[in-house]
Amino acid sequence: MKPELEKRLFTPNRTPDWVERHKDKLNKLVYKSLKSQNRLGDVSMQKMLFNSLSKDLRETIQKEELAKLQQSSSSTPASSPATASQPSPQTTLFLNGAVPAWIEKYRKEFNSMVYKSLKSQNKLIDANMQKMLFNSLSKDLQTKIKKDIEAAQKAAQASAPSASTTPVAATSPKLEALLSQTNALLSEIASILRELKTKL
Repeated sequence: MKPELEKRLFTPNRTPDWVERHKDKLNKLVYKSLKSQNRLGDVSMQKMLFNSLSKDLRETIQKEELAKLQQSSSSTPASSPATASQPSPQTTLFLNGAVPAWIEKYRKEFNSMVYKSLKSQNKLIDANMQKMLFNSLSKDLQTKIKKDIEAAQKAAQASAPSASTTPVAATSPKLEALLSQTNALLSEIASILRELKTKL
């Protein structure tokens, strides 16, 4: 299976489209249990559900997702470089499709009933719900969270230039090869000199 296809079939922190589309073909008890436990966003559970389907249906789902993949790649070629650097939960305040880090960090500050309800409905990955939770916090805590995110963004940017050192790192194998060749030549010269000495 192609990595691109696997990423579409199994999506962390989000219920894949095919699960809802073919839920009538899944074991109802297993599906309801996973949904109530908010575990449909768990990749290992998604794989278990996928493997429980018939071979024909698995192939159909793969074809469906492949068609979508080809359609999205052909319709938005310019956006592909941007998707390579998706926002991280640590460096983003509101993030559709994933739970920002600050929500788990400060979950005790929220209304416990609201937090538990959103979590059970898998709505913590909704940016609008995240905004609602954020606005329910004190102004001081909101400021602190923003500063934490800014610091995380700066740290991420600071680590990014390290990629510029890769060309230097890439040359190191060549240097090693040259050194090993030089060492080999030196050892050959040394052995020739030893042979000459014995002959003299």
